[in-house]
Amino acid sequence: MKLGGYPWWKPVLWGLEILLILSLMGSIIHVWNKKDVVSDRKLVLSRVEAEHERLKQKLSEAQSQPFIEREAREKLGLVKPGEVIVLVGQSSSSASRGIQTGAALSHWRQWWKLFF
Repeated sequence: MKLGGYPWWKPVLWGLEILLILSLMGSIIHVWNKKDVVSDRKLVLSRVEAEHERLKQKLSEAQSQPFIEREAREKLGLVKPGEVIVLVGQSSSSASRGIQTGAALSHWRQWWKLFF
């Protein structure tokens, strides 16, 4: 059936072609925007990998024998058998007085005395 010699399906076909082109353009724009997301994620990944390598080096250092000995000496006050601890600072009489007065006071009283 022709209306004035022009087939009715041609405008429908043109409309479908326009919708297809618009949809394709939208998909292309969407993929183009995702390219930025991928590059951002690659940058974050490289930073995380660098941090991971740094932490692995720190872990291997922390597991080494010299590090363990140094930490035991500095933080825990431990010594090797046969070594002597030498404390430099207060005289023995003032240090013993501080220990005696500190032991007689409870913890909260020591803090109170320190700040007030």
